[in-house]
Amino acid sequence: MTKEIEAVAAVIEQDGKFLITKRLKESHLGHCWEFPGGKRENGETVEECAVRECQEEIGVVIEPVRYLKAVRYEYPDVKVFLHFVLCRLVSGDPQPIECADPTWIRPEEFAKYEFPAADRQVIEELIIRMGGEGRAPGRAERVSTAGRNPRQDPSEGTGG
Repeated sequence: MTKEIEAVAAVIEQDGKFLITKRLKESHLGHCWEFPGGKRENGETVEECAVRECQEEIGVVIEPVRYLKAVRYEYPDVKVFLHFVLCRLVSGDPQPIECADPTWIRPEEFAKYEFPAADRQVIEELIIRMGGEGRAPGRAERVSTAGRNPRQDPSEGTGG
């Protein structure tokens, strides 16, 4: 039976750049880069998970700005339900605590880094938004998804 995990990725944007980290070599897809984040705990909202994981993984405090989307992806050895949340950095300097090489990149630099397949659609959308409109995505009021069914795909009826 294929293992299934639910995780959250914090898409942290600051001054037109995005924070990415290198996955640990011993982890699944350890050769790839990713947005900071990790597995969602029982009873935890998507936003709470993003905040906790960023504190644990890179030692920063973030604020979720808005829910971007959820992606379901099946790798040969694991099924992933991954939530992407646009966030802003509140305080701290990213440190490689449970990751390697925290790096700020511009949208046009995404192509230089290898990401897990589950991240590709969100990355493409970020590049389009940044290039097409000439400004950072999500410069809107903070929107909470606390009431969202944690197992519901936002593209299924919520307008996600």
